[in-house]
Amino acid sequence: MDLTDFNPSDFGIVLLELMAYMGDVVHFYIDRMAGESFLPTAITRKSVVNLLKLIDYELRGPVASSADAKFTLAEPLAGDLVIPALTLLKTLCDRAGSQQDDFCNSIYFETASQLTIPAGALEGTVGAIQGKTSTGVVVGTSDGLANQRFSIPETPVIQGSLHVYVDEGAGAEEWEIVDTMIENQSCDKVCMTFQDDQFLTYIIFGDNGQGKIPDPGSEITGTYRIGGGAIGNVGANTITLIEGDILFSGAPITVSVTNPDSASGGEDAQSIDSAKLEGPRTLRALYRAVTIEDYESLGEAFPGVAKIKAVAGHFSGTNYSSCCQVSLYVVPAGGGLPSAVLKQDLVEYFDERKTACTCVEVFDPLYQPIDVKGTIVTFSNFNVDDVRDSVLARINAYFDESDSPYTGFDKGAYLSDIISVIDGTDGVDHVDLSDFTRHPFPRFQQWAGDYGNVGATPDPESGGAYFDDDEWEIGENSVGEEWALTMTSPTTFVVTGTVSGAQGTGVLDTAFSSTNGNMSLLLVTGTNPNEAGDVVKFKTSPKLANVNTSGGEFFTEGTVDLIFSIGGPGPRVRCV
Repeated sequence: MDLTDFNPSDFGIVLLELMAYMGDVVHFYIDRMAGESFLPTAITRKSVVNLLKLIDYELRGPVASSADAKFTLAEPLAGDLVIPALTLLKTLCDRAGSQQDDFCNSIYFETASQLTIPAGALEGTVGAIQGKTSTGVVVGTSDGLANQRFSIPETPVIQGSLHVYVDEGAGAEEWEIVDTMIENQSCDKVCMTFQDDQFLTYIIFGDNGQGKIPDPGSEITGTYRIGGGAIGNVGANTITLIEGDILFSGAPITVSVTNPDSASGGEDAQSIDSAKLEGPRTLRALYRAVTIEDYESLGEAFPGVAKIKAVAGHFSGTNYSSCCQVSLYVVPAGGGLPSAVLKQDLVEYFDERKTACTCVEVFDPLYQPIDVKGTIVTFSNFNVDDVRDSVLARINAYFDESDSPYTGFDKGAYLSDIISVIDGTDGVDHVDLSDFTRHPFPRFQQWAGDYGNVGATPDPESGGAYFDDDEWEIGENSVGEEWALTMTSPTTFVVTGTVSGAQGTGVLDTAFSSTNGNMSLLLVTGTNPNEAGDVVKFKTSPKLANVNTSGGEFFTEGTVDLIFSIGGPGPRVRCV
């Protein structure tokens, strides 16, 4: 057929367009079928899940956050108070005046273990894990066939929390969950679980060759926890409600609860981009930890861990020692400090993978705040408040401890990066920074009061003298060095820098300035008297320069003090 009319409404042109469209669709699906067969080009979660099964890697579902929950009594008791494990806690509702689950978004937590507050004591602390336990949920009835599969009716099930029970007539009996049934016999009461691309959790039983088939008519039940996700990384002092009564001698008593620190470690379901990177990395370590790189590779794949650094030896506050010790510094998902629950889980995780005689200890990250000060000039045709909000949001993202590509252990903070981040904000004309420097972060070596681990920061609650954070000031002559503040008496001290040398004597509660003017500080008297010989150390860097980190340090946001002023109009946009 010869086409003489090329008008889009001509029937011949319509047929050509339809054939082209059909061919385009066919080519698209052929291309996608080929693309979904390879991990680098797969774009659907289902394909990535199936491909990674080939190397025995399962994508993570939502991960539960954890926190330390502190229970406080209204008055001392005559006997020990036992607060049972799985005591249900929750945050206040988002919607004021409503405490009903249908109308608010309380985040639930459960105590990870039993807590005993001794007689006469007023408080105690225990780990709490985000989520809510469902007990004895019926998931199905066995029909006696091989390879039966049952799905959990609720979602998402927190991975590792599922327990499977089978009642074959003599009462419910827990069956072991295994990774594979290839080594199991026909009489072994085992099953496998997996989570699909829609986060539904399935239970799979054997075939009487590898793993026992539940007897026909057997009732299958499950106990598991529902929850997880970044939503569980709630702020400090937000877990304040106890579901139900706390009993002492059979009678309810008044007990309050809170979380002194933010909850951390909560992660949303693993993205396919993350799985594409982490899945093949597991082949490098092969689920055993021998080298430092193995510890870091396996640690970063652990649920709830954002970034990790492994060091051979134990950190004593000044150096590392003991070749049979591995020290892990952990930044949890969501940032902040790892909870006691996450630390213990990591130790148990590596107990199954480490070499014999190796001790693994988990530490808080050595956060190093960075101060950012200066002036930001905006274009006059932009709203300065909107520009300010955008700049502060971008700075916050730059310093984000768990998700920012700029942050990491022993990773420097570069002046060019922060200027680029600020200057790249819509509405910013130019940037004039006056400070990009370490905010002095003192770590005690020997100090009055109980600070727990070496490397902690003296504060008012600890008892000894503490630094007034608002009185730190970095001078124009500041350089990169470490300082030692040593008490010479309960009220006086000397300050010495590794580069600047001795910088004079100071007195508690009196502003101190170094001799060469490179920094000033104020040390305040605490409730616990200090003694001669108490030492605290901190570092400084130039007032406006790149900040280098080392020894497990991890830079984070310090004081951000920016002045916004309005400049000239923005560049004209040419109409096309």
